[in-house]
Amino acid sequence: MLRKLEEIGYQGPISHEIFSDDFRASSARRIATDGMRSFLWLSEQVPSRTPPAALPVIDGIEFIEFVDHTNQVGEFIKVLHGLGFRRSHRHRSKRVELYQQGDVNLVLNLEEEGFPHAFYLLHGLSVAAVALRVDDADRAAARATAMLAKPFVGPIGKGELEIPAVRGVSGSLVYFIERPDGWGTFFDVDFAPDPEPEQPADLGLLRIDHVAQVVPEAELLSWVLYYRAILALEATERTDLPDPHGLIISRAMTNRDRTLRIALNVSQAERTAASRFTQQTAGAGAQHIAFACRDIFAAAAALPAELKLPVPENYYEDLAARFDLDDAAIARMRELSILYDRIGAGEFFQVFTRSINGLFFEIVERRDYDRYGEANAPVRLAAQAMLARSAAEIMTALRG
Repeated sequence: MLRKLEEIGYQGPISHEIFSDDFRASSARRIATDGMRSFLWLSEQVPSRTPPAALPVIDGIEFIEFVDHTNQVGEFIKVLHGLGFRRSHRHRSKRVELYQQGDVNLVLNLEEEGFPHAFYLLHGLSVAAVALRVDDADRAAARATAMLAKPFVGPIGKGELEIPAVRGVSGSLVYFIERPDGWGTFFDVDFAPDPEPEQPADLGLLRIDHVAQVVPEAELLSWVLYYRAILALEATERTDLPDPHGLIISRAMTNRDRTLRIALNVSQAERTAASRFTQQTAGAGAQHIAFACRDIFAAAAALPAELKLPVPENYYEDLAARFDLDDAAIARMRELSILYDRIGAGEFFQVFTRSINGLFFEIVERRDYDRYGEANAPVRLAAQAMLARSAAEIMTALRG
């Protein structure tokens, strides 16, 4: 009997994690969905005569869509300009703009009706959608719905591209989009080139390196399962990030080709950076977006000083003690507010912007490095906490 079981791929008992205490902390509906999704995903791992549906091949993030209001958008556009993004296209029929640099496409939706406006009314300035570049958009969407993701179909205007989508974190959207040979890009269809394109200083940004999302603690395992089952992402072990006001737990997820990286963060404490973000945006969502660049020193030099997150001076004293870096390199990093980490022969450089509505950006340069600079997280979180406290003190003084 044991021989026959081994012949069909049996490798011993499996514990169904959905019924663990962590999973059972969420709602009954979510537990039921997670349980069924887990069984569907597990069935693909069992050898059978019927091969499982092909997994989507992900070639990165095609675009990220932000929502904001026309009366308040000026501050956010200044941040985009400071990061070197130029408005290159405008939608043919909607109040939607496209900002570009390298292979990064940022869509700014200022519509005052439909899903984008409803999302803005609930969350304020925020990321409403992430579009994944895949080999077959319809097949990727079909797999997602087969794995119990909720499909989304919005109104399609005349001549507009219909992009399949499903619901993601906090009701945001995950689009699936492809670039068939000779077809062009999504903005070739829905957008027209801006007749007077802006020309801010180019920072040498290349692509979106990763997106960090904050989710409720009870939903962390649910979203890990969501990304594993639907996109075949693998999760790292949890990482504890010390915030001055409590602990943030992080799980990074990525595909084998490292073309898609998503970090999921949660926190029980009420005043951590993750918790402040959920309070400011009335829910979970993408808190920060990291861009890969050609030259971190050139990018940091071009980034306006008023946008940079200030780094405490003692960080660089500690850096000199931890690594065999020459004094000139450390002085240059101090001048430009660059953070540094090294694992083996791999090096990682990062610089952060200040937050706007809890959302912030990061510029990174990887040199044979596959992590996220977790060693620098306490410094970044302490700097953000200090700015948040200063802002709160100013608001208190104004009210008084």
